[in-house]
Amino acid sequence: METGRHRSERSVVSAGLGLHVLLCSSLLLNALFFAYHFLGASPPPTTTPGLGDGLSWALQAAREAEAVAAIDCSGHGNVFLDGIADEDGRPGCECHSCFTGPNCSVRKPNCNADADSGDPVFMEPYWKRHAAAGAVVFSGWHRLSYITTDGLFHSIELERQIRRLHNAVGNAVVDDKYIVYGTGSIQLINALVYALSPEGNASSPPASVVATAPYYNTYKMQTDMFDGREYRWDGTTAAWANNGSRNSTGDVIEFVTSPNNPDTAFRRPVLDGSMAVVDHAYYWPHLTHIPAPADDDVMLFTTSKLSGHAGSRFGWALIRDKNVAKRAGDYVGQSTMGVSRDTQLRIMKIIKVILANLHSKDDIFAFGYDVMSSRWSRLNAVVSRSTRISLQKMQPEYCTYFSKIREPSPAYAWVKCEWEEDVDCQETLLAAGIISRSGTNYEGGSQYARLSLLKPQDDFDMLLERMADIVEPIEEHSRAPDGSSSIRDVPPTAEIMDTGRHRSERSVVSAGLGLHVLLCSLLLLNALFFAYHFLRASPPTTTTSGLGEGLSWALQAATEAEALAAIDCSGHGNVFLDGITDEDGRPGCECNSCFTGPDCSVRTPNCTADADSGDPVFMEPYWKRHATASAVVFSGWHRLSYITTDGLFHSNELDRQIRRLHKAVGNALVDDKYMVFGSGSSQLINALVYALSPEGNASSPPAIVIASAPYYSAYEMQTVMFDGREYRWDGNAAAWSNNNGPRNSTNGGFMEFVTVPNNPDAAFRKPVLAGSSAVYDHAYYWPHLTHIPAPADEDVVLFTTDENVAKRAEYYVKMSTMGASRDTQLRILKIIKVILANLHSKDDIFFFGHDVMRSKWRRLNAVVSRSNRISLQKMAPHYCTYFKRTREPSPAYAWVKCEWEEDVDCQETLQAAGIISRSGTLFGAGTRHTRLSILKTQDDFDVLLERITDFVDAEKRSRAPAGSSSM
Repeated sequence: METGRHRSERSVVSAGLGLHVLLCSSLLLNALFFAYHFLGASPPPTTTPGLGDGLSWALQAAREAEAVAAIDCSGHGNVFLDGIADEDGRPGCECHSCFTGPNCSVRKPNCNADADSGDPVFMEPYWKRHAAAGAVVFSGWHRLSYITTDGLFHSIELERQIRRLHNAVGNAVVDDKYIVYGTGSIQLINALVYALSPEGNASSPPASVVATAPYYNTYKMQTDMFDGREYRWDGTTAAWANNGSRNSTGDVIEFVTSPNNPDTAFRRPVLDGSMAVVDHAYYWPHLTHIPAPADDDVMLFTTSKLSGHAGSRFGWALIRDKNVAKRAGDYVGQSTMGVSRDTQLRIMKIIKVILANLHSKDDIFAFGYDVMSSRWSRLNAVVSRSTRISLQKMQPEYCTYFSKIREPSPAYAWVKCEWEEDVDCQETLLAAGIISRSGTNYEGGSQYARLSLLKPQDDFDMLLERMADIVEPIEEHSRAPDGSSSIRDVPPTAEIMDTGRHRSERSVVSAGLGLHVLLCSLLLLNALFFAYHFLRASPPTTTTSGLGEGLSWALQAATEAEALAAIDCSGHGNVFLDGITDEDGRPGCECNSCFTGPDCSVRTPNCTADADSGDPVFMEPYWKRHATASAVVFSGWHRLSYITTDGLFHSNELDRQIRRLHKAVGNALVDDKYMVFGSGSSQLINALVYALSPEGNASSPPAIVIASAPYYSAYEMQTVMFDGREYRWDGNAAAWSNNNGPRNSTNGGFMEFVTVPNNPDAAFRKPVLAGSSAVYDHAYYWPHLTHIPAPADEDVVLFTTDENVAKRAEYYVKMSTMGASRDTQLRILKIIKVILANLHSKDDIFFFGHDVMRSKWRRLNAVVSRSNRISLQKMAPHYCTYFKRTREPSPAYAWVKCEWEEDVDCQETLQAAGIISRSGTLFGAGTRHTRLSILKTQDDFDVLLERITDFVDAEKRSRAPAGSSSM
């Protein structure tokens, strides 16, 4: 028998354990009932009642997007619609740094922490949390045109939302500013250098471009690379401040980043009288305090740091001066014909989500601030224990947006290595397993390095681990006094030894109680997770007839897209998600030329036929016919990163599909070619001029850029606008071929643009000058616009056989826009897959396109053939390898010649007849020629045919003999 205090203690212990078990069981049951009641019985609706009812073409895209998003990557990666695929074409996980495996569940041993790039992927959880609101559907026919509302390259509605955002956040004064869009703010850097430089005045000295160190190195890299004659990079402001005499030599363009990249300091211009470009990429409440709205003459912003959408490549400039804004806009328009319309729609949706949640529990700035301030606090706590490295000093500051004092939340840590032996801080960190960006990139010295805090949580966690390794075992062991230990916080032996039976029993009892509490807590958590997963994850759908069944976040976007597409515009216009709206915010019709009214049903009397631009909107009916197959859903978190698969700026899957398309069509040999993507082929024009020019050798004469007239005017316009020192435009190739050679002896080589078939006259061309570096533009070398006699196999097309040329062209695209918009790459991938799936079928896009264009050419040619006053280029049927038969002509353009002597300006002659054309002078030809586009809408062509018919009929009447009838 055992009596007394010991038995009593055991009884008390047993009773205590029983109570704990009872309590835990009660908590467990309550958790289940709570979860069932709030998560199962009445789940938060994932769809609005009625969503999905009647969906048709957008439903397939929504299901595809949700199926891909549902693939498990263990929280350490994502699956993208345009991402890596297995042998069966099924998409797979793209893992974060330091994780691998089919579902990214395996952590790589001894992995380096990558804190190099400013990739803002820390925003990804926010957009996954707001999946339904952030999703958007792109129809196959969305914005086929080069232009948007009111004949512009940019969305007016997006501009309105940007102004609303700045006003709501209070970080910029916008009411007296013009807005210019760029393919990322990076495109706007050189656009503004161009816009602020002397306007083509050879007598004016070039503008000096400067910045205060440490500065964002793209300012220098772009200025050096584009190397325009109107400006030059001229070092840091310190050299100017110490030498006042330099200020008198010309204009000074000063880049000011505030908050600064890399050290996050607030900056103002240093040089009196300089033209300041203030880069406010980080001037948002989650990355810095907002003391007041910025009101500089020229300001830059970007969505990459606003919302995390770096891959979308969208930025904007706020500019006070109208002329500067116009010149910057001309630069963007000439180099890329504006920003991707896909991106403009997506960013408009993103900004609307941000605006809808300001100052609420779902505020993106509150979310971002919580993440970034936590990261800074944790990193600072580790580094503050070190004498080897230090961070920039930052204090809490009052923020007008949050209406309170906020803790620092910088995008970057600016690290200084304090020990004398650490002469290269980047190398010191790399030796410790941390990839940083050297301070020398910012002219800040090798003792500095920049660490990005913007990347995924996995990257930051790894950075914190590696930083702790530097501060703790390495530093403390190396700096500990002789005989001391570097192991901290080891309690004395007396504190961990506890003698005596009573203390031992208390320890056993406490351990038992702790174990039971832990077990109950685990059960409680398991119950909650069980209830959440099985009761909430699959709530009953609200849709009928199976439409939208199982969908959640993509359904709202699909419903919105279909509702807009269903608005009636009488067949003479369209409604777009980013289009015009009425006073209540409801979208309205954007009418084709010569039609007006709320539903575009009213034809404008005496309307002029617009046959100017090569807008390929004749394809719109095809994509409406293939609405289901061509629609694609963009999730809010699609491609936030600057890079895609394998650390590239372009999609490997899109590269693969493009190669498949060329092989299937037979219009280009691709197996031995490198491929470079551009923001439209317009961007690639100057990229190839740069790539084929002498490589930075000041002693080499510039390359001479030429083309045979008539030629596509962008070759001349871009070469003259960008005006690099390594090349120059030198006119018509005929002038060189007729020269016996004196001019040839002084040149640095020829670059000859060859368009096949040619724009504007549809002729097949070959280079004129032997030995020139020929760039073949095959924009129209597709079976619906010309016959395909054989696959093209030139050295430089959109592909190139020369690896060095490919690398230089790719570098140009990287430096000017950081690649093509990832939004557009996904959309084009979907489009190409549709084309491939229908080749040589009744739904073949080339059969459709050829039928439309052949019919237009026949009808136009039949009218003009009755005229003696105007004529068209002569075209004959040719055998086409794609169609395997002789095909009738179906050119993109009519190259019109005015035959009468009095019609000295053919463009003016047609203008007087109510026809807008493009003068032959823009193509290096004479005024006797003008170009008519046949690519536009059927409405445009019908009006053109009417006006041409009137013109020919008037000619017949005017030349009819006296007393005769023209009828």
